[in-house]
Amino acid sequence: MKAEDFEFRSRIEMKGHKVVGLSIKENAFQNKVLKRLLMCAPLSATFAGEEMRKARERETTNVVRIMNILYEYAFEPALVGAALPEEKTRAERIAYQAALGYVAELLLRIAQHRVVASDTNMAFIEKTITEEQWAVIKQDIKRLVEHPIWTADLKQSGKTRAVEDALSKNQGADDAFKAVRLTAGYCVGADSLSSGALSD
Repeated sequence: MKAEDFEFRSRIEMKGHKVVGLSIKENAFQNKVLKRLLMCAPLSATFAGEEMRKARERETTNVVRIMNILYEYAFEPALVGAALPEEKTRAERIAYQAALGYVAELLLRIAQHRVVASDTNMAFIEKTITEEQWAVIKQDIKRLVEHPIWTADLKQSGKTRAVEDALSKNQGADDAFKAVRLTAGYCVGADSLSSGALSD
């Protein structure tokens, strides 16, 4: 992802490029994020010639924009000099490989829900996302980032300890995050979050 306006580039540690502070390894970013958000398989015959080029260009533009929104809410607040402890905790947790992969999947499902794509994997390819749709997607991502699991004491219950294990061991993230109700349904406002969502 080489787009000049791709905010995440400043946090991605590439060969020969050391990042000071919060960073994400290039390989982890490619495997956990880009491979989930980008359609890696060849497109159908519907997209041929110029249509193929336009579709891939649209996909890149949409993925850059949705990742920039995530960066704005999850990472930017933690990188300023007066960042609050919970903002740093949130960014550090989301930067774990297990969390990044799960969050990328949520972003894809949010987009698919809002643009009504024919298939989840086509969410960023099929249509030009309108500004009205982006405004709603932005609120969905804000809700994702504000979920209490990102700043909670992870020792408080079996559910939160499962999230802690998933982050540290890079496995079991799907089950752990779903158990604390961090789901696509929650992000788009279809599912509510009870006060005891993090409790056993």
